[in-house]
Amino acid sequence: MTETIELKHPVDVNGVRLEKVEMRRPTLGDVISCKVRVGENDIEGESRLVAKLCGINPEDIRQLDLSDYLALNARLGRFLQGAEA
Repeated sequence: MTETIELKHPVDVNGVRLEKVEMRRPTLGDVISCKVRVGENDIEGESRLVAKLCGINPEDIRQLDLSDYLALNARLGRFLQGAEA
């Protein structure tokens, strides 16, 4: 399952305007490979995971407006809680 999230503050990534991103549900392998410390405040690990799930370079995700990143992170949280949409 994937979900498309519209960015309120689009950014340019490698000369391409990024106005929306598509995020897929995470697998256990995604969490392990991104070295996310589940249950802890781990913004670095979570940002690597969000980038992976959205097909974005981890360095590029740092360009996002914080409100857009928080929207992506909230979607990740709903995926992890088992919510479908």
